Amino acid sequence: SLLDADGNAESTILLARQPIFDRNRQVWGYELLYRSGTANYCAESEPGTRATARVIVNCFLNIGMDALIGRKIALINVDREMWLGDFLWTLPRNKVVLEILETVIADPEIVKICSEARDKGFVLAMDDVDERTYGSPLLDLVDIIKVDFRTASLDVRRELAKRYGSERTVMLAEKVETEEEFQQALALGYRYCQ
Repeated sequence: SLLDADGNAESTILLARQPIFDRNRQVWGYELLYRSGTANYCAESEPGTRATARVIVNCFLNIGMDALIGRKIALINVDREMWLGDFLWTLPRNKVVLEILETVIADPEIVKICSEARDKGFVLAMDDVDERTYGSPLLDLVDIIKVDFRTASLDVRRELAKRYGSERTVMLAEKVETEEEFQQALALGYRYCQ
């Protein structure tokens, strides 16, 4: 059996690996997501911190990073509670990207912690960036901006790439489901597709 975030034995824990492709359709990395052992294996509502902790515990202790992602990069969702704890600083900076969830409010405390994470060598991503996120102080700190292609209009996809895409900040199109969306992402300047 596998261990949960508290070190207790659990019968089944599933980790989803969503591949992230570069412009050449090569796997660049994986977003790691927790799934509990339910019959339909769909995402369940569980507090984000506990779910992230399960991903990390199982990835590092039970499965092993090499077996799970090899030489690729792992994106790990981080909610406010995780940012405020000390656990993140133990992660390998060269193997993980810390993904700021869309539910995290960019208050001064979070901005300071994210700035410290960047100063310590972590790569930061921001999830579900859209027109409501324009001007967030976190956008100045992140290395990767993720745009949901299911919810963002073509105009928003284009404007985000124009406004924020650069050599330092790369654009990632997520929930890309068709060849047309993949080609559109490339044409707009997105470097990665999930």
